[in-house]
Amino acid sequence: MLAKPNSPVSIESIPASNVALQSETTLINGNYFGRNSSRPLLIRLSDVEEKSTQWLWNNKIPLGMLSLIAGLGGIGKSFWTVYMTAIITNGWNWTDDKPCKKGSVLFFYGEEGIADTYKKRFQANGANQDNVMFIKCNWLTKMVSVAKLT
Repeated sequence: MLAKPNSPVSIESIPASNVALQSETTLINGNYFGRNSSRPLLIRLSDVEEKSTQWLWNNKIPLGMLSLIAGLGGIGKSFWTVYMTAIITNGWNWTDDKPCKKGSVLFFYGEEGIADTYKKRFQANGANQDNVMFIKCNWLTKMVSVAKLT
């Protein structure tokens, strides 16, 4: 729904069938999860209790949140990501000598193959392969292809 410039849009004007209201959610560890994930979740800010951020790498990478690394091709995004995965899966210190708690990494990929590219990179960097999982993102491959065409 588009509003005229400077005209407020009330919550009541949004069709109820298009959103999941906070009352239709479950609160787990301070995060709301909708029972019907096919609809956006509408949460009133005044109903949210503020909490502090937990950090994987202090003031650089938040713990338990999605972090994206973006940049021009060829600058080392994939290699840096693989190296960070080795640090996390082994519990090594970060490059600033701050400790990293050992954990697992979920790696979204779309362009390169696991067997012919990523496995070699993770082995070369010493990643604990038991703590690395992959999700193939066909939509990501399509998005990258479209971006290269434009």
